[in-house]
Amino acid sequence: IVCSPDERRKYWPGRKSLWEDSEHPDGGFGRGYDKNGSWKGNELKDSTIYILKNTGTNEKPIFQTCEEIYSFSSMDHIVDAIPVDVDGDGKLELLIRMNIDGLYMLKLNDDLKPEGTPVEMKCSPLKRAHYETSFFPCDINKDGKVDILVSGNPGVVFWLENTGEHLVERPPLLKHGGDVKAETLSVPCFADMDNDGHMELIVGDSSGYLWYFDNHDDEANKYIDKTNRYIFKAGKRMKANGKEIHHQAGYSGSIQGPAEKRWGYTNPLTVDWDEDGLIDIIVNDITGKIKWYRNIGTKNRPEFNEAKTLMCNGKEFVAAWRSRPAMWGSNMLVVINIDGFTQFFIKDEKDCSIVHEGNLLRYIDGCAIRCCGPGGHLGRTVLFTCDWDNDGVMDIVGGTHRDLTRHINAFFPRKSTVFWLKNIGTNSMPVFERPRLITFKDGSPIDFVCHKCSPWCIDMDGDGELDLALGAEDGKVYTWLRKELKWDWEPSKDFSDVED
Repeated sequence: IVCSPDERRKYWPGRKSLWEDSEHPDGGFGRGYDKNGSWKGNELKDSTIYILKNTGTNEKPIFQTCEEIYSFSSMDHIVDAIPVDVDGDGKLELLIRMNIDGLYMLKLNDDLKPEGTPVEMKCSPLKRAHYETSFFPCDINKDGKVDILVSGNPGVVFWLENTGEHLVERPPLLKHGGDVKAETLSVPCFADMDNDGHMELIVGDSSGYLWYFDNHDDEANKYIDKTNRYIFKAGKRMKANGKEIHHQAGYSGSIQGPAEKRWGYTNPLTVDWDEDGLIDIIVNDITGKIKWYRNIGTKNRPEFNEAKTLMCNGKEFVAAWRSRPAMWGSNMLVVINIDGFTQFFIKDEKDCSIVHEGNLLRYIDGCAIRCCGPGGHLGRTVLFTCDWDNDGVMDIVGGTHRDLTRHINAFFPRKSTVFWLKNIGTNSMPVFERPRLITFKDGSPIDFVCHKCSPWCIDMDGDGELDLALGAEDGKVYTWLRKELKWDWEPSKDFSDVED
């Protein structure tokens, strides 16, 4: 079975992709949707499903020319389909995933031609998988009925149980041990959430969840021998007011259009925002709206109130999407604003849910600091503030998408990687030198492939100096000790010819 997508550019307003290195008149915040909230591009795309019949054997397959089975319109760039006898009548049906998270069944006759139109199944929409998905028919529970093993964009594997009447979505398959992993595009924060002296891990992901990984607090098991990595218990999805935290774009929440309705891109920051002694969580997401989850629990047992969107200038505070703000002192956020420039936002003295615009951060030559690109390349950068070079003043560490690095420094490689901005001013009046890469000791760049490189700096080996943790495309969190890294390159050091 082969699924053929339509020409992709028609999806975008004016047939111009947001991913090109230029401003888009119908792309970005406040653009892309008309006054009625409808997408200005063509949200439905034509897809065709073909079959290549095997006239040989399983050992020596011989495939005939493609034959069209079915054509239809869907919100996807790519749809997925497999032939399987879902209803147990001895005939194949076509199981189709389309419209991002919808699951449909199309009856086929003996000649594998469609009978009627696809019917949405009772397990649709799928909760744990959406564009793109992979299906594999197998009898998981050994009851004689064909179940469906499913994986999808979030990076989880789960199964649809065949009850004999319909398919039922079952929880993800689990494994013992392994790496810390959220869903895809992880954004980590370390904080002692339960005041036991050990760091917990809070992780955001592309699916829009917040994950809580409790540290094993047994001192004997604090580190893995020779790797100096923390050991954590299995991750749990976090809740606020008893409800699972789940940020989703919906139809019009993404600048990339309704095809991203199931994405969330949570970018959390752990901080005692209201200065009550409890660690809260500030979150940016796919919408760019900065939200505050206030910790209403105790020092030993964190619990969170329903999110409150921060306000600025009497309106909801909207920053560049998919970016993470960082703290500067106790009362200021460093934020990539909706124009792509790095700016201070100051917490109101009386109401923590209000922030006020502060100054743009600038380089030594007076230019405002831009940590992203135009159009669809707005935002996408994760910030962290710390005294990286141990000179007594706060610096900025950032990580970003591979197509944004050249907008940050023309000498950077086209890789999802990490960089830092040295503060040569003071904490109260910062002035920054141009960005430098943080590389491996041998000078080779850290390469996180494409979408995400999310830094958090923490002393992992107890030597009093900051080490580096990075969230990645695959949902995992990677760590390096400081002694394994090099960061004192000149900003003009040319890495641009390093191969992709």
